[in-house]
Amino acid sequence: MSQRFQRALRNAVLAFAILMPMHGHPQSQSSCNTEDCAAPSEADGTKVRIGYTQFAPYSWTSSAGIAEGYTVELIRLLLEPLGYIIQFVPHDNPAQLLESLDAGLIDATTPLSVNAQREVFGEFTDTIHTFSFVVFVPKGSPPVLSLSDLDGVRVGVSAGSQGNRLIEAVDGAITVPLASTNEMLLPFLTGEVEAILGPEASLLYNFRRAGLGSRVGESPLALSQSAAGFLTDRSQNKLREDFNRAIWNAQSKGHVKALYDDWFRPEQDPFTYRESLAAFLAGGAILLVLLYWFWLHYGVRKRAQAATNRANLLHEVLNATGATLMIADKEMRPVWWNDAYVKNYPRHLPLLQKGTNLKELIARPLRAYSAAEDQDLEESEAMADQQIAELRAGGETTSVTVTSDGRTLKTRSALLPSGQFGIIATDVTALTTAHEELKANSDRLRDANRQLSEFSHVAAHDLAGPLRNIRNLHKWILEDIGNLDIKLDGETIENFELIDRLIERQSVLIADLLAYSSSDEKNSAREFDPASRLESIIDLSNLPAGFVVTKPMALPTLFADPVGFDIVLRNLISNAAKHHDRRHGVIAIGCEVGSGEANFSVTDDGPGIEVPYLETIFQPFRTLKSRDHGGGTGLGLSFVARTVARWGGRVNVVSDPKARNTTFYFTVPIHQLSADDVKVVRLHAG
Repeated sequence: MSQRFQRALRNAVLAFAILMPMHGHPQSQSSCNTEDCAAPSEADGTKVRIGYTQFAPYSWTSSAGIAEGYTVELIRLLLEPLGYIIQFVPHDNPAQLLESLDAGLIDATTPLSVNAQREVFGEFTDTIHTFSFVVFVPKGSPPVLSLSDLDGVRVGVSAGSQGNRLIEAVDGAITVPLASTNEMLLPFLTGEVEAILGPEASLLYNFRRAGLGSRVGESPLALSQSAAGFLTDRSQNKLREDFNRAIWNAQSKGHVKALYDDWFRPEQDPFTYRESLAAFLAGGAILLVLLYWFWLHYGVRKRAQAATNRANLLHEVLNATGATLMIADKEMRPVWWNDAYVKNYPRHLPLLQKGTNLKELIARPLRAYSAAEDQDLEESEAMADQQIAELRAGGETTSVTVTSDGRTLKTRSALLPSGQFGIIATDVTALTTAHEELKANSDRLRDANRQLSEFSHVAAHDLAGPLRNIRNLHKWILEDIGNLDIKLDGETIENFELIDRLIERQSVLIADLLAYSSSDEKNSAREFDPASRLESIIDLSNLPAGFVVTKPMALPTLFADPVGFDIVLRNLISNAAKHHDRRHGVIAIGCEVGSGEANFSVTDDGPGIEVPYLETIFQPFRTLKSRDHGGGTGLGLSFVARTVARWGGRVNVVSDPKARNTTFYFTVPIHQLSADDVKVVRLHAG
């Protein structure tokens, strides 16, 4: 195979690689070169304005007014497969490019050398290639071997270019800014400038194109190797991302290198076998390194994205719930705060923006929007110093703040494991309001109970006197009738018996009222043996003949009010007999010892209690029978509940009417409780 054929074959392969669209992206219609292809409209893709300079062979404007050059073709290679419609905007030099980019007249530039001065105007993409800046002098002139050789030398450079910046940094050199790279040759040939500085490849190309290669001597002094990239408008994030992705893709596939060789390098003989093998191995090694780097970079980006998503979600949740969060560094200077913080503490925003510290924030009055603004400054400083000391020692501090709109915020500050400090505040307005309402209701209930107790006590005493007079009068009438030996008929006798029952019922009512009204009074509990009191309790229950009471075999020593215990048990026993529907019945007293208490039970075989009444029988003045048909006052079980609650016990009832079984349970302490043992009575009907 001849060398000419090998060169032709290699050039065809390179051309195919350059024109081949990148994998994974549709081919742009603008890449069509035939006259039959219609020009793509703006609806077919995204229009982008690219500024370029007269910088052959990188870019220039042809006689037909068309942008040409290596970077022009490179941009088409990168962006057209992504669907971009490119509008090239000509400029004379890099300085004009930067002005247009800053004014928003273009979206990006052709590749420029990366430096801090240019990064002010936009943001660079990834590096696309490297510029080598070299000094050229006329052939026969003294060579420039060091920077000192440029002392007093007029050096031509393209205005606003990287070469312009480099030569201005050389002491003694005289900078001559020219309109563009293309306009350097004439001043150089006429002696207006004694040397020119620019990218080596561009200047050599222009010298060869003008036939001046024999008249120019390249200096061995290279001032800089500068990375180059596309400079994009900061708002063009998507364009910049597409550039970077296309650059990586084109470089990894060799498209950029092939295009560069086609423009700048002379034709070379085909590779030998060893050279091809070495290039293949080197390319494979580079590919493996790139793949490994991509794998690491991808993993880092995924983890960073996941962390960012979690942080954003937390931010949204905190803002949605009104929770305030702020993070301060190890020097206690705020470094991050959410939107809710600014909303809840608008007066803190100027302090945060000027870099204040936590002490200054804490020292501000907690109630910053109320009369507390007049709080003593020294007191605020002292409180702030104390909280700061606690935080630095690893403790937590809490405070309550009332905002200008009346909301209450509870704030917690703590030292984080990272050494930073976290402050979180939650809105507790509803909780505070509910607590205040509960306290007010509790006060009203306590006052109502006190008034009821006082009323019951006064009413019982006021009723006791007239009732005694009625009882005495009734007794005297019966005695007078007996002394007069008057015979009464059956209806009259029944009326007198009814009066007697009513008097007794009224006596019981008054006694129950007195007991109920005094059940809140404190009494001293003591240890006692309940077994020795059972017989007396049963005897005083006034059970009808035919009722049997069974007792437990053994009872523990109790610690409670013994009189109250007697009344409770007697009420439950007499209540079981009173509401029994038969002449005969069995009432069983049971006791089981638990942890620190005895659980007593009183079980009867009566008709039971229907479910609707189980929830109300412990309320005052509630009874299951009419008072004219054997019902009580409805205060007995209420008195039982209050008495048991007074010694810290519990009362409940379980009833099954179908099985004729009703059991009342109540608990009694078997040891003395400390002052801190506070129990709440729980009434439960099952």
